[in-house]
Amino acid sequence: IIENANKAFEQQIISIINTTVRGDLANFFLEKKEIRDFLNLAQKELIVRNKETVLVTKENKEIPVSISFGPKKDGKGDLTGYFVGITDISVLKEIQQKTEERIKRRTKDLEESRRAVLNILEDTEAAKLQIEQEKSKTQIILDNFVDGLLIFSSDGKLGSINPRVEEFLDVKREEILGQSMA
Repeated sequence: IIENANKAFEQQIISIINTTVRGDLANFFLEKKEIRDFLNLAQKELIVRNKETVLVTKENKEIPVSISFGPKKDGKGDLTGYFVGITDISVLKEIQQKTEERIKRRTKDLEESRRAVLNILEDTEAAKLQIEQEKSKTQIILDNFVDGLLIFSSDGKLGSINPRVEEFLDVKREEILGQSMA
């Protein structure tokens, strides 16, 4: 049973839940059994407990709150009641919900980006494989060409030769590759 309430409770909470302060604390909340169980636990353990729950207004509006229970003891250490703190966390819950929605959207965007990157990577791997196959085919053609072939880069350096050049010039490929025409 609520015995006393401070001004903030009277001004902010009582005006929205009931016209009187007296009554069973659990009646003001959506989860009545949970609140009673929570009070019992605080009584047994004699420690401060915090819980998020939902406060129900006299218009049946639901307000998310954080409620704290602390044991109230007399001079002998005997339990005489509880100190209860109720904090409206509506704004916090709204921010939390919006943040979770942004995280979900961002996660979805990142998943889509990941899929796009994987597709690009697959396309790149396929193109790389095709280039390697073409290079192998070209090398087979060059290696089996009847004439001697020397291939120079745009800056005039020897980039490749076929086996016939090695035979004609009596040189090893490694000895002359990279040399300049001049």
